Amino acid sequence: MTDNVLSLFQPAVSRWFSETFAEPTPPQILGWPHIAASEVDRALFVSGLSGPQFASKEAAVSLARSPQHDGLVLLNVNDPANVFGDLFPILRPDGDRHIIRHHHGNYLVLENGHPILAVENRGERLIPLSDLSPSQRTASFCALAQLVEGRERPASIRTMTWDGAAIVNSAIEAELAEAGFVREGSGMILYRTFT
Repeated sequence: MTDNVLSLFQPAVSRWFSETFAEPTPPQILGWPHIAASEVDRALFVSGLSGPQFASKEAAVSLARSPQHDGLVLLNVNDPANVFGDLFPILRPDGDRHIIRHHHGNYLVLENGHPILAVENRGERLIPLSDLSPSQRTASFCALAQLVEGRERPASIRTMTWDGAAIVNSAIEAELAEAGFVREGSGMILYRTFT
């Protein structure tokens, strides 16, 4: 199989690879035929990452397009599309670095690809990552509804802090209430709704 895949490339490239490595990895074996057939583009698709990045022609066209709207995206930090976290810290408005750990219960709210809100421990902690306008906060809080949509997700999330301070009796409490959260004890809870 290795010889078949390497035969797709120039003899010098095939010889160099054969002499340098024992064998290609399974992803290389699957991907190389597409690269050799010019079905894949090599470019810098995600800023901030070094090294070559590859995408199919269709994906490259989609990545090159401007966003169709200024919507927000709720992204799990474990998603392969997430470039922020342990290696790419986020600068907060006060200049401090915020490092969101790769944990299944942590999310980022992105606006046009820029992180604006960290959602940690399944919504327990909300950390603003930029100076958010009231409309950005409202849209971000509404995006959190995705965490409780569908039967496979938990039926509620409990938010306890905003930027390290208690959420109850804070200026943000009313905005969360407008987004569907209800006060319960020392937190604000967003329950799944059925329409």
